[in-house]
Amino acid sequence: MSILDSVSYTRSARSFVTKNIRNDGGETFAFTIFYRDGDGELHDYFLDMNQKGYAIRGQNKMYKMVERESEVFEQLSAWLFEKAVEMPVNLSK
Repeated sequence: MSILDSVSYTRSARSFVTKNIRNDGGETFAFTIFYRDGDGELHDYFLDMNQKGYAIRGQNKMYKMVERESEVFEQLSAWLFEKAVEMPVNLSK
C-alpha cells in the first residue's frame, strides 16, 4: 500500500474519459482488495489502475495520479510479480 500512498490523486469525472481504462491499449491492473472493518467483518472492493495513472475504485469513482504515474506503475508491477502471488490469503477470522 505504501506504493499507492507515495503519490497524490485528484478526483476525475468519468464522463471526461472516453474509453474504459482496461481497454486503452496499455497495461492495466485489476485488483480485488479484501479488508476487515472495525467489527472484523470481511469486505471487498475493486480497483482498476492503468499505466497512464487512472484508477477506478469500485464501479464509479475515478482518480488520476498527479505525477510519477509511470514510476509508480512500474513499482507496483514489480511488487505484484515478485511478492503478491506468494502472499497467502486467509479468509477465515
